[in-house]
Amino acid sequence: MDWIATYGRYIMVLTEVVVLGAFVARFSLDRKLTDLNEEITQKQEILEVNQDLEAHIRLIQHRLLETKTILASQSTPVASLSILQKTIPMGTYIEKCLLQNSKITVQLTSLSVESFNQFLVNLANTPQLTSISIQDISKDREGIQYTLMGAYKR
Repeated sequence: MDWIATYGRYIMVLTEVVVLGAFVARFSLDRKLTDLNEEITQKQEILEVNQDLEAHIRLIQHRLLETKTILASQSTPVASLSILQKTIPMGTYIEKCLLQNSKITVQLTSLSVESFNQFLVNLANTPQLTSISIQDISKDREGIQYTLMGAYKR
């Protein structure tokens, strides 16, 4: 019976050590839980503050994407005007120019019949311009006024 009392004491001491260990672990785990909850709260506040900024940035990204697709689908007016410039001889002037998609409408004035004829020859030798038609031809004191309509290859 002596051994039961001795082992009983050891069991009691061991149980107390386990209880004390659990008690200390409980405080440690509670402190970690509190720190994690505070960290979560701080990060939630940061997300809430930046929510408007994020929405604004997403809107800008969406607009940039739309702009990029629109610009990619448009033809370059500079290239079209460059083609037109190469075909216009001296003595012929542009009054009005309209570019839509791949169509071009230009109101021109030629000061002489020679510059008008040279313009027609240049148009015939320009493969980038197709479906060409000349309309509304009239002659007055300023020269020969007419409208060129056609399409250009991109």
